[in-house]
Amino acid sequence: SSQLDFKIDDATFAAIAPALPVFQKVAWERIGDEFIKVMKSPRPSVGIENMRLAGILDHVMPELAAAHGVTQNEFHKWDVYWHILYATDAAPAENLPVRFGALLHDIGKPFSRRIRTKDATGKESVTFYNHEVIGRKMARVIMKRLKCPATLVDRVSDLVRFHMWHYTD
Repeated sequence: SSQLDFKIDDATFAAIAPALPVFQKVAWERIGDEFIKVMKSPRPSVGIENMRLAGILDHVMPELAAAHGVTQNEFHKWDVYWHILYATDAAPAENLPVRFGALLHDIGKPFSRRIRTKDATGKESVTFYNHEVIGRKMARVIMKRLKCPATLVDRVSDLVRFHMWHYTD
């Protein structure tokens, strides 16, 4: 559905959940190959969201599934999960390190989220201090789980670690 931009038939989609125990026996090399196909598709968000809805994402990338519903601060329109998916869609499909970097750039946010303050109206403000450091470690674990090549793991983990870097004169 991600590669060809089509909707999965309802009956087919419903058959996925009962087959999850069988899916969990699939070799990680195979899962990684298929995940890379999703990442190279025009809109990886379609395939990833289908995986989440079907329960597959909990097995393949539970760290990303954990980002669903995690609210961000006032500078973000979407929760962490949707922010990540939209960033991934916007990254160039032909540049796999950048696309994976977009997918994993905020993967550490759910695990670094802290409530900073409440303003006069009682609204909470949140921070994600060091999410890029936490995210780098997580990115390495995730990509190794998917059996990605070491050069890709290194490049992506560096992109995640330094995505908050800001240069000034």
